[in-house]
Amino acid sequence: MANTKTLVFVSMPLCHAPSLFRWAVQGWKTSRGKEKRQFLNIVAESYGINQTIVKALFDGTIEWSVQGDKVVAEVPATMMADPEMN
Repeated sequence: MANTKTLVFVSMPLCHAPSLFRWAVQGWKTSRGKEKRQFLNIVAESYGINQTIVKALFDGTIEWSVQGDKVVAEVPATMMADPEMN
């Protein structure tokens, strides 16, 4: 994909990245209000990325895939370059 940046979310000793993403996406899709925002916060704060990017991952705007113990996504470079997004 042209003009993208690859984000790789690695597993940590206490957190398996693919499981975290699947759990958070399911929770985000089935929750409302403040609870919904908490799922975004968990992933955003765990990996140091903006909630807008996480929301795009959760809602399918940005596709992600599981590669072993990692979650990999191609994020538009413009999204990564925007200071409001980081």
